[in-house]
Amino acid sequence: MIAMLAVLLPGLASAAQLSLAPVRLGPTAMVPAMTLAPLAAPALMSPSLTLAPISLAASPTVAPAPTATVPAVQPEIGIVSRDSTPEELAFVSKAALELAVLAEDWGAERGLKASRMTGKDFLSMLDAGLARYEERHQAQAPSPRAYAAARVVQAQAVRMVKALLKTEEPLYPQVRRILSVWNVFNQEMEAAAAKGSASAIEEEARLFASQVERSV
Repeated sequence: MIAMLAVLLPGLASAAQLSLAPVRLGPTAMVPAMTLAPLAAPALMSPSLTLAPISLAASPTVAPAPTATVPAVQPEIGIVSRDSTPEELAFVSKAALELAVLAEDWGAERGLKASRMTGKDFLSMLDAGLARYEERHQAQAPSPRAYAAARVVQAQAVRMVKALLKTEEPLYPQVRRILSVWNVFNQEMEAAAAKGSASAIEEEARLFASQVERSV
């Protein structure tokens, strides 16, 4: 993860237009972005991010014991113990993506353009996205636990942005690097969901944000 951040953070070119839509990297890539699979890529954030279906580990298999009378259960190597449902995992792993979409919608409604914004304006967009997420998604969460985990993931995404962003400077020269890292972040959340636990996604989000902070 640190190696990828070292490549991304140094010198990404500025983006012509602010857009937080997701960019498909790989099953274990790391960076920012936003747009649920069937949603069209929004205009204000990154252009072509899609999320692949969450891959959940297979269930254990029962293998016969060496004797004919005493069976033994042999779990597969690498199997994942789940404490969250597939619905909870999908909800939590897409939380940062949903935040980006809602923030982008808010900015588009106000005609905001990266070329005329500062870093502080970008943070205002994210604050508005967080408020909209609470209004629109809290009641739709598959469980209170999943909603709480989703908010943790979003808080780490904002923490990551704050580490990269110079709030008093123009956004345009900074936006591509920020959105690239966000796309990687989205992909890492998706990969963490394969561990079968909302807690694992939270832990990965905190780790990612910490590594970004140490890399700048």
